[in-house]
Amino acid sequence: MKNMEGETVSLSDYEGKVVLLDFWAVWCAPCKASLPILERLRAKYARHGFDVVGLHVGDRRPSLNAINEYLEDRQVSYTNLISNWEVDEAFQLSGIPTSFVVDRDGMVQHTHVGFDPRTTPAKIEADVRAVIGLP
Repeated sequence: MKNMEGETVSLSDYEGKVVLLDFWAVWCAPCKASLPILERLRAKYARHGFDVVGLHVGDRRPSLNAINEYLEDRQVSYTNLISNWEVDEAFQLSGIPTSFVVDRDGMVQHTHVGFDPRTTPAKIEADVRAVIGLP
């Protein structure tokens, strides 16, 4: 897939890391709430081999410039890719945001559909900690 600079990025580039794949969109209100929380989570656990990769879904996608501005306004620095229908379908998205916690071997260990700022951040963090191997 392409990143925000138009460069090709493969998920195999993250081999050996625990990765949270976050499918989102600029038009999704819960996504707006989740982005800064995921940014803080990435910063908190980066030294443990954890990263976040955002994937803007293929549905109603604005221009790359609009997505870049959206991310910059929210001070999101983790890698974001432009998803497409094939990827969205392969992950069987039933709603957004949808996050997948992927272990160091590339296997999905946890899935989170939707985002409630009162409960979802703690659930995601607990799953990330478990997959990293932290108590």
